Amino acid sequence: MASGFIRLCLIAVLFGGVQISAGQAVPTSQPSADSQSAGMSQIVDEVTLDLAVQDKKHHKVLDLKPEDIQITDNDIPVKMNTFQLVQGDAQTDQLVTMVFDHFEGAGAKTAQTVADKILKMLSSKRYSFALLDFGNRMQLLQSFTADHKAMEQAVSTATANQVVRLSSTSTNAINITTDKADAERIKTAVQTEKNLVAIVRTGVDTAGRHVEPKERAQCQTLLAALQDTQKVMQDQHTRLALAGLLALVRSQQKLNERKSIIYFTSGFQLDSNSKDMVKTISGAAARAGVTFYTVDMDALDVGARHQIDNAMMNGGAPFDPVPKVIAVTPVGPVTAPSLQQQQSGSFNSNPLGSSADFMMRSDDGNPFSGAKSPMADLAKETGGVYIDAQEGVNKQLQQMRENMTTYYQATYKPPIEEYDGSFRSIVAKPLRAGYNVKTKSGYFALAPGAEAGIRPFEVPLLKLFNQSNLPQDVKFYAAVLQFGELPDGNSSTVAVQVPVASLQTIKDTRTNLFSAHVAIVAEIKDKNGTVIEHFGENIAKRGAVETLDSDPSASIILQRHFMAIPGQYLLEVAVYDQDGLKYGAQRTVFEIPQAQITPSLSPIVLVGHVDSINDDNEDPLEPLRYEKGKITPNLAGAVASNAKGVSLFFILHPDPKSSEPAILEMEASRNGHPGRRTPLPLKLKSAGEAVPYLATFKGSSMAPGNYEVKAMMSQGGKTSVQQVAFTVPGDGSVAAGAPGQGGGVAADLTASSEANDSYSGGLLAIIPVTNPVQPPADEEIASLIADAQTHSMGYAESLPNFMCVEVTNRSVDASGSGNWKHRDTLAELLRYRDKAETHTMLEINGVTSNTDREALLKQKGSTLSGGELGGVLKAVFAPSAKADFKWKETDALGSGTVQVFDYHVAKSNSMFSVVGSNDVQLMVGFHGQVYIDSATRNVRRISLEADDLPKDFPTQASVMGVDYDYVVINGRDYLMPISAEVRVRQNHHQAIMNTIEFRDYKKYGSAMKILDYKQVENSKQ
Repeated sequence: MASGFIRLCLIAVLFGGVQISAGQAVPTSQPSADSQSAGMSQIVDEVTLDLAVQDKKHHKVLDLKPEDIQITDNDIPVKMNTFQLVQGDAQTDQLVTMVFDHFEGAGAKTAQTVADKILKMLSSKRYSFALLDFGNRMQLLQSFTADHKAMEQAVSTATANQVVRLSSTSTNAINITTDKADAERIKTAVQTEKNLVAIVRTGVDTAGRHVEPKERAQCQTLLAALQDTQKVMQDQHTRLALAGLLALVRSQQKLNERKSIIYFTSGFQLDSNSKDMVKTISGAAARAGVTFYTVDMDALDVGARHQIDNAMMNGGAPFDPVPKVIAVTPVGPVTAPSLQQQQSGSFNSNPLGSSADFMMRSDDGNPFSGAKSPMADLAKETGGVYIDAQEGVNKQLQQMRENMTTYYQATYKPPIEEYDGSFRSIVAKPLRAGYNVKTKSGYFALAPGAEAGIRPFEVPLLKLFNQSNLPQDVKFYAAVLQFGELPDGNSSTVAVQVPVASLQTIKDTRTNLFSAHVAIVAEIKDKNGTVIEHFGENIAKRGAVETLDSDPSASIILQRHFMAIPGQYLLEVAVYDQDGLKYGAQRTVFEIPQAQITPSLSPIVLVGHVDSINDDNEDPLEPLRYEKGKITPNLAGAVASNAKGVSLFFILHPDPKSSEPAILEMEASRNGHPGRRTPLPLKLKSAGEAVPYLATFKGSSMAPGNYEVKAMMSQGGKTSVQQVAFTVPGDGSVAAGAPGQGGGVAADLTASSEANDSYSGGLLAIIPVTNPVQPPADEEIASLIADAQTHSMGYAESLPNFMCVEVTNRSVDASGSGNWKHRDTLAELLRYRDKAETHTMLEINGVTSNTDREALLKQKGSTLSGGELGGVLKAVFAPSAKADFKWKETDALGSGTVQVFDYHVAKSNSMFSVVGSNDVQLMVGFHGQVYIDSATRNVRRISLEADDLPKDFPTQASVMGVDYDYVVINGRDYLMPISAEVRVRQNHHQAIMNTIEFRDYKKYGSAMKILDYKQVENSKQ
């Protein structure tokens, strides 16, 4: 496969235990430097604060007086209006929402056990529980109920797992599994959500039971969360779990009960945008009075953390440039020439002394001793408890129960001079010695009565709308695209396009990436000034530096559809360049007509690009949707001169009363010279149903000039006409292509009398589009592969010094029938410094171990693997490999768009070898797929599969795959391996599979010192 070993990092973070926890409503302790945006916001002119107080022995303090505590708001001491102790289950109703990630094997069983303990612990009828889980979407398995048996069944459904591992293929070599228990979860969710909708709409469930108003209100919040999750994913460009948690928090803001969310998480890596999203959730939770309790299913146990301490003190072994093993199997190693380079010399001639000195210079003896999961911050910032499921959970659960039942509640008037949306920190300091106080970390300064959906970044932008002279320092385009009457109502789309060229960009020479950060707010107001729609996005765009020059049309886009009744409206849009510190704003008046006359056409939308839609249920009301593609408009009205064509989108509205067929024709003109009118095929649906249409015309290039395209729809003697104009910059005398080759855009546009306006016009080629997601042009494909090759060859050089925890699950299929049996789980500390990597064993099957990796490899049937830190990439993209790439499709991976390529490397060019148990080494060809990010030009997924292994050779198949994503290391985003998989089949039957995860990336730098192990343990208290 490739050199180096495939790995994945498991999160191993020591959590400095929560001594005191907070209750529900509002602010808290001083936030850390990296969490200043987290906290809470109040919508009344009084702050309500829940505080948990403990003594040195971690006993609850029940006799605290107001004079025993000092509260500061942004460092200003405040006087409490009220201060009281709240104690016992009967004090108020409480809503507890359990949310589950997907778990397998022992993790699923542990999650069920912990959830059942929580249900038994919170047995009072004052608690109502709901349960949701994250599958392909966030789904509801149980709405709010005090019925513990119903909740226990929901927990059982959520944690059930019957995972089957499937055979790898060249099209998917990463973690190919299917869970047979998903069918029951989906069935339960469909039934539960059907009942939920019935209650919300009618107040009666599907069994005919009339529900109380309070239950109906609770159901409304759950339905709102389910509906809002997709919108949050769009607005925040974030992963499903984070979007779902934010949607849940927002939906519960108006509920009066105390609210808690218990999140059972499997842990995942976060880039800087996702970390900001966690802060956004924390702030929204504090404002809504929601407390998070995070149950981390993937943290390492105490012994393993001790092993990390020891490993970091022992330093790293010198780098050995000789090893070429990629996967060591019972039948022999899979090898490739070493592809990792060390810049100079060995790792260190005295690794122990150097590492020890290096560690003693810092503040924390173990960088993994902080929050074990990125989600731990949710608990910390909202006054909850972080629960490590790998330790004894009883004490942690008891602390959670005390948080919910015993706390002080204080109120005070905030000393705010201006409601500017800024974060205001809260510190609660005990004035009696030996006491510890925990509460929420702060709040956002929003005016009393502020709209619940307003986020802090929107406040300064909304203030711009009060100005008569709007700022113009950021150039952008904004429009309302009207599509007329659709099945859900009169539908329109707000679109805002901010060219990257008008923003300040920050370039990272090490990663060859640029970033731009913009906040956008758009509001639609009726003629009375009432806001009927509000949209906002806080968007960070990442891309390859070279695309800044090669793609001047690159933009940041906001597009949101809405429905409105006929009338006059005002669109206001404000944009803030967060790196350039400049603003821009626009106002536009528009009108939705009183009645739609048929037949009619919607305005024509110039298409910027089309993204694939993988889920048919993804926003089915989106008007800018055609087949399996979502249209992104081009509001700038300019098409690049190297474009191979132009696509246009519009919606037809036939006359439902006419028996005559509708006829569609289109005509293009350039510089005022019309082409031939072309009839286009039209397939109408049921009588009068609106028909989305996507048309395109292509050529070898677009001739410079000013273009207009008309669309004409005729039916029953009536004709509706729409047109759109755009420009292609450049010298108008340049020919667009050879005659008859479609080089020009307009039909029969022969030589013009204008001196600089003549070009060889081909036949008009306006045609309907059957596949909206078109392959990139040949030049773009070549450029994308060339950039990916450059980045892959320099990948190892771009990596920082880092550490992470690598977890390998090893399985065996003795018969080769797909019946995989889990063999063991290994957890290792992976250190990467000066282009050298070392491993230290932490755990085997959850038990602390110091087994040497090399010794483990000598055991019968043992398999370890590698190559993700640059080796696999170089094996495919090295110039000597001469890989043959063929474009397959455009797809979505995470929140980005990727181009998928099949590739093949011939045996004569391969550096990939397989060594059998007979010590025979074979150089083999290989094939696979690469997923290249369209924006960053980096590889996000890659697979390799050996070709043509002889039938009498011990190893019969060898497959490897790696997934990459962006994670934060030392405050910067780096593309790092996050998961991998290796499969080897031997002797036509037995197969071996390693699935690997990399978690909890940390900087391998000067942020460590030696601490006694007991100090680490005591810091958790």
